[in-house]
Formats: sequence, C-alpha cells, structure tokens
Amino acid sequence: KKLALDFSRLQAFKMGWKSYGDPSYVDHVMRYVKGSDKNVKPVNGSMDFYETVMKEALKYEGQPYAWGGSNPKTGFDCSGLVQWSFAKAGITLPRTAQEQHGATKKISEKEATAGDLVFFGGTYEGKAITHVGIYVGDGRMFNSNDSGIEYSDLKSGYWREHLVSFGRIK
Repeated sequence: KKLALDFSRLQAFKMGWKSYGDPSYVDHVMRYVKGSDKNVKPVNGSMDFYETVMKEALKYEGQPYAWGGSNPKTGFDCSGLVQWSFAKAGITLPRTAQEQHGATKKISEKEATAGDLVFFGGTYEGKAITHVGIYVGDGRMFNSNDSGIEYSDLKSGYWREHLVSFGRIK
C-alpha cells in the first residue's frame, strides 16, 4: 500500500498535478483478494518481495535504455534492470533475457501475478528470447526498452505481438 501511495505522490509531483491515480487502489483490489481462493499467494510468498523489487526498479523510471547496461552507473537494458531489481530482493538471476527465461518455471498468462517475469521474442535479431519485463498485473509490465524505463501495456500492439511466455522464479 505504501508503494502505491508513494508512486501516486511521485507521479503527481512529476506531472504538477494535485493527485495521480486512485490513492485507495490497493484497498479496492484487496477487497477482492480477501474473498477469493485462500491458496492464492503473491509470487515468492510475500508482497514484501514484490514491493522491494518494484521500489528498486521505479528508481530508474524515465531513464533511457542502455544496451548492455546492468547497473545504475551504466544504465539498464531490459535484463539488466530485472537482474538488478531482483538482486535487491535477494534473488540472483542470470544476466540475459534468454538466460532469465531458462531460469523460470513457465506459467500461463492467467496464472501470472505481480513479480513474475514476462518474455518476448523477435524484438531484434538474435536469440529466441530477446526481451524481458517485470509483470505488474492487469496486463502491464515494467521494463527497459527503446523508449526508456517505463510501464508498458501487454494487452495489444507491439508487446502483445512479440509475447512468448510468462515465467515464475523457481
């Protein structure tokens, strides 16, 4: 909840607005989760895990994409941002999108929860898996791409056309 409020305040400040989004968003979502299947758990069993990953990743929102970048000094490419952010939550991931794909258990889109990874192919010449993002729920991901470090929509358009799979950290 704190992460959502902090993000809302930051975005409002950036845009010069009084408010941004729905400050009660988490409460609205949780009322549905509380009444649902008791076995549903956030990825890795903890919302703290996801909050830690996203708190780190969001520090770099708006920064440009950096091919081969894997830390704040060099900037980030897609897999560098994922690797760095997950490391802050105590999860060691391989360096490339292809390797990260191999390090996850493949899950369906319906099974995907905030903190899972989403993989893409054909975004440039090369390996089968060429891009990775952090799934944030509601058909969206946070990632580093040619437009910079940002949220992206998975429901249609470019990312939907290149979507390969979702993966959960083993």
